[in-house]
Amino acid sequence: MNIISMAWTTPAFVAQRKTVTRRSWSPVYARKFKKGDIIEAYSKAPKWGGFPIGKLELTETPYRERTGVHRTAGVDVGYDISLADFYHAEGFAYLDDEYRRITGNDGPLWETTVRWVEADTEHWVVPFRIIEIYRDAYMFLNDDEILRCVKKLREVIGR
Repeated sequence: MNIISMAWTTPAFVAQRKTVTRRSWSPVYARKFKKGDIIEAYSKAPKWGGFPIGKLELTETPYRERTGVHRTAGVDVGYDISLADFYHAEGFAYLDDEYRRITGNDGPLWETTVRWVEADTEHWVVPFRIIEIYRDAYMFLNDDEILRCVKKLREVIGR
């Protein structure tokens, strides 16, 4: 069975608030994944001490896409609804909501999402549905893990 690490969005995955991941895979590696495949999700890569947190099913075969495709000129907000969909599907809305609950401050991931889209980078898009969350995975629904993920996402994609 193939695996996918959810290291930067583990809480969103465990809370079942994530339906897509974007990856910088080689074409050879990406070909290992097909629509309908059952994949084991990990807290982080096993070589870094990660362990299984659940199972997902690919709802589409992974495909290449530039993040900028989610950017369009809109009259009111500057972006079409696909940017909001992008933000929610990646689990960033959940992480921002939790960040706001923990800190009392606005979550930073909306602006991080905007910067990622504006960077117009190309990734493999991997749409999925969660079919099982393992019991031990719920330990990742804690404030420290939420803050760690938000910090990491800002460092990596919010440049």
